[in-house]
Amino acid sequence: MESRKYKKLIFNTVIYGIGNITSRLIGVIMLPVYTRYLSQSDYGIIDLLTTTILLTMPIFSFNIIEAVFRFSLDNIPKEKVFSNSIFLAISGWIIMVFFYPFLRFIDFIRDYTVLFYLLFLLQSIESVIKQFSRGINLNKVYMISDILYTVVLTLTNILFIIILGTGINGYLISMILASFFDILYLSCKVGIKDKLSFNYIDRNIAKEMLIFSIPLIPNSLFSNMSNRYFILYYLGLAANGIYGVANKFPTLISLLHRIFFLSWQISAVEEYNSGDKDKFYTNIFNFFYFSMIIVVSLYITFNKLVIKLLVSQEFYIAWKYSPILFFAAIFLSFSGFLGTNYTASKNTKGALITTFLGAIINIILNFILIPSYGLYGSCFSTLISYFAIWIIRIFDTRKYVIINYSIIRIILSILVVSTQLYLHYLEINVYLIGAISFIILLILSWKYYMKLFNFLLIELKKKLNSV
Repeated sequence: MESRKYKKLIFNTVIYGIGNITSRLIGVIMLPVYTRYLSQSDYGIIDLLTTTILLTMPIFSFNIIEAVFRFSLDNIPKEKVFSNSIFLAISGWIIMVFFYPFLRFIDFIRDYTVLFYLLFLLQSIESVIKQFSRGINLNKVYMISDILYTVVLTLTNILFIIILGTGINGYLISMILASFFDILYLSCKVGIKDKLSFNYIDRNIAKEMLIFSIPLIPNSLFSNMSNRYFILYYLGLAANGIYGVANKFPTLISLLHRIFFLSWQISAVEEYNSGDKDKFYTNIFNFFYFSMIIVVSLYITFNKLVIKLLVSQEFYIAWKYSPILFFAAIFLSFSGFLGTNYTASKNTKGALITTFLGAIINIILNFILIPSYGLYGSCFSTLISYFAIWIIRIFDTRKYVIINYSIIRIILSILVVSTQLYLHYLEINVYLIGAISFIILLILSWKYYMKLFNFLLIELKKKLNSV
């Protein structure tokens, strides 16, 4: 029984990893296309439009996407969970339609309002069905849908942006088509015709789901917020385009976090009431922490080389900002790890309060730092606010689970990467410093990797003996 929980976590991580790595890898490969065929201002508009959808979706969908997965794991009729979720998502979109006249006054949305609304609706429905598929244990379907979305998006991007040269409109139409075909695939696999009906609408279940999901709205907003609007106001569209490219590379951390988070959510809920959850959470967090911070160190080492290879000269300056955002992303992932306690316990008020505090810190720092330090100010406001949320949640989540943090190892590892980052900007023996940092981090984390290696070795022996 002890090994079962670890095996399930590893298996789910592999399944989610295949889909996510494939989709994000293609996204990185397409970056040279975007930076060659789109100007800084065009890319800035695309970045603002997609960010606006990410920010408004939790509000106008009542963040029901968070609830559909969690409630699908409970002993509630799946048809009721799914039908209530779709109903609430579409209701929120209808409410948003009444804001159409106001959106027409926003410069970067005005010319794309219809596409914006259509994309919003499709992505809302797509997200609900994807999360439902996870909740009913169709993990392979979830994986394939990620790959399908990316393939359709890539092929249509090539058609609309490279061949037809339709720029921003082409990019948005590509996203719409990708979401549409993904919905078709998911609907077939989930069996939507048997699970979607007005007869399954239940006011009590809808109310319970809303009580769970609404407090998580700030959490979803903050995890998707990246200071674009402050940058637009103070620095303009071109700066936002550069920031958008710089922020593309930390998606590697977001990718690793997402792969792990999707499987960890399931394990965290299933093991929440187990007697040895403190030990389980501690072992997983320590391994997760050092894996993430080693990836950051490696990226800092090769930062300039990666950006030089993947973006046009017009966007090359993004190398200055990408490492800071990369560093910031790991603290967001750590706070996300702890945030699963709020989901597992269904006590989402903690997520609301901790995220609100982080958002206030972020907003204040944006006002202070961006006017004086430009894009560096935005990067550091993100870094500090994400770090603050993680620290706050360390203390706030102790009422749910006691994680034994390796404080000295954690502090030393953060100091190592901070020093490496500082020397990176001074351009002092970048590869030598990177190698030294990697070795130190490996020494600090060695015992956690050996635990995993020994576990996998034992499981392999069991498999061989059974054969």
